[in-house]
Parts: sequence; C-alpha cells; structure tokens
Amino acid sequence: MAVAVAMAAMSTPVANLHARGSKGKTKAAAKAARYEKKGKNAYSKGRYDVAIVAFELAHQTDPQPRFLFNIGRCHERKGDLFEAIKYIQRYVDEAEDAEGREDAEEVFAILRGKLLKSSAELKLSSEPDGAAVLLTSDARRIKGATPMTVWLEAGDWKLKVSRYGFVAHREVVPVAVGGTLDLEIELVSRDDDDDETGAEEEEEEEEEDDDDDADEDKAGAEVDPDARAPANAAWARGREVGGCCPGSPWARAPA
Repeated sequence: MAVAVAMAAMSTPVANLHARGSKGKTKAAAKAARYEKKGKNAYSKGRYDVAIVAFELAHQTDPQPRFLFNIGRCHERKGDLFEAIKYIQRYVDEAEDAEGREDAEEVFAILRGKLLKSSAELKLSSEPDGAAVLLTSDARRIKGATPMTVWLEAGDWKLKVSRYGFVAHREVVPVAVGGTLDLEIELVSRDDDDDETGAEEEEEEEEEDDDDDADEDKAGAEVDPDARAPANAAWARGREVGGCCPGSPWARAPA
C-alpha cells in the first residue's frame, strides 16, 4: 500500500509539484511535463527504452526526483535490476518528501533482495576521492568515480582506479553471490620529481585503455548498460502512443 501511494504521487503533473517562482521555471516545468507524458505513453505500450529517454529528458529539463523513480521502474520492467536499483537509490537520496522516500526504500529493499540471489554489492571509495573507476568482466564494463556503489555478478572483476598525479591502482576483485564488499583504495602520489614521467605513464595507460576498447568492440564482448540506440531511433521517428504508466510488480497502476 505504501508503494502504491508513491506510484500515485509519481503520476502527479509536474506543474503541480514544481515551484512557480519564475517564468523560466514554469516553462521548464511545462516542457518536462510534455516529456513525462511521452514517457508514460511509451511505458504503457512496453516501449521502455523510449520511456527511459523521455524521463531522462524530463529530469534534465526539470530535475524532479520522481523522474528518477520512473526511470528505475522502466529498467526493472526490462529486467535490468542493476540499473533499476541505481535509479531507485538516486530517488531515495534526492527525494525531499519523507513519505515518498520511505516508500522508495521499500522498493529498494525488494530489488536488493532479488540482486543478492545472483550478485553482490560493491562499495568503493578512494583517498583522495573523485578518482576514475573502471570495472570489467567477461560480460560487462562499468565506469564511474569514487565514491560509488555498484552491483556486480559473481566472478572475477578487473578493477582500475586512477587519478591524475597518482599511481593507478589495479587489482582483480573476486565477487561472490550474496555479499557486500567494502573497498577503500589509498592512491599513491607520484613524486614531484617524477611529474613528467608520471604524465607519460598516464598517457600510456590511456592508450592501453583505447586498445582494450577496440579489442572488445571487435570481439563483441562489450556490453554498454547505457546504450540507447533503439530508444533514440524510435524517438527520432517521433513515435507517440497513448496511456499512462501502469504499476510495477510492487503495486497496482495509479488511477
């Protein structure tokens, strides 16, 4: 029931939630509402990639947290729980409404329980923070920046943590199903006298990464979780369908 309340709140028109403090903000809210409508229409027809693009555009135009929740729902319907939980977590972090945040936390707990059956949660931090992160396995390639939390399938993952002026950290992280890994990486600063050498090494590392990318593309091994080709193609053709976002497996559709 609590989740159903959150779902209903998500369907409230943007203009009703967005502060009308200025003409510019009103225009942004109205534009976001149009994107939101397109997203709901696409969602109702099972065109989740198109819906994701619409909700992302709505959030870029008027960053209301509920758009993040809807993006998470789309990913869940696609079966991509890794992306779904990421957006639900962002909603939990950004939602100002206490009740809505609590409802989303219930959804997060459900997703987390599902993921723990086939994967593990990695919490990665570094000193200093803001370091670039690259995680690769046979099936996936994930980029980010510290601190970050990500869900990984069981297996061995290659980890690289790098930041300009510091020696890149590399290791293989074994991941077991059903656990939580906490990794704290302390990056080693390059000596002042070795600045030039360090820059050359970093340039070589970038070239190595480019070579890895090319090899993965040729082998067809890389899976980009942010790929939006089908959605963008449909969006370019201007497809529009009718309807409203139905509920997820956690709740019935809002009225």
